[in-house]
Amino acid sequence: MEKYLEINRANDKALAWRIQLITTNDRRKMEATRSKFYAIYPDIRLNWKHESPYYHVQIGAYRRKIDLQYFLMSLKEEFPNAIPVLERIPKKELLNNS
Repeated sequence: MEKYLEINRANDKALAWRIQLITTNDRRKMEATRSKFYAIYPDIRLNWKHESPYYHVQIGAYRRKIDLQYFLMSLKEEFPNAIPVLERIPKKELLNNS
């Protein structure tokens, strides 16, 4: 049990869910999506990353997929390509958003 606890403390990331607003290879589309999201939801933190050749714009940090479903459905009106994605997320983000 001690070994398990030690490994768990050392690992600062957990498998969790985010909502991905867009995946594109066009930086201008990515920036337009970011701007549009910030205009509608200025208090929600947004992450973006570039994994060549694609840009990904993501929000949230949810432990369970069901926890993001309601917000995802409301986002679909403005961001029809939004989808849930499973990622390794820093545990401190999960604590702040659960």
